[in-house]
Amino acid sequence: MPAFHHNDRSSPVILDALRKAGPMTVPELAAFLDMPIRTVHRRLVAMNAAKMIHVPRWEHPGPKGGRYTPVYRFGPGRDVRRQPAKTQDQHNERHRERHKRNREAAAVTRPVIKAAKRDPFNPFAGLMAQVTR
Repeated sequence: MPAFHHNDRSSPVILDALRKAGPMTVPELAAFLDMPIRTVHRRLVAMNAAKMIHVPRWEHPGPKGGRYTPVYRFGPGRDVRRQPAKTQDQHNERHRERHKRNREAAAVTRPVIKAAKRDPFNPFAGLMAQVTR
């Protein structure tokens, strides 16, 4: 774990930004200060170990998944624990549900597309045949 150095030039800037702008994630803070993400992350970890900042919450990674992101806040406080990763069974269940929804959607649209291909008066039949190949 990196040690916090009071003679470091970037740490006071980071602390001041957290104090004035409020809680932020590492990428948000790096963009806000126009600093490298790695530098900001190292300083935040060191300041968190020194109890100068804390993690009040973790942001959800989004619809595509990924890791939870810590949100850092100025001042001492109690760090909130990160949510545990999904088990393999949870991951597999999510995959099965998504696959089932895709199969159901295909079962509904496939007969419509086939009927449109057979209809000689349908102006979109040629296009539908090209798209569904």
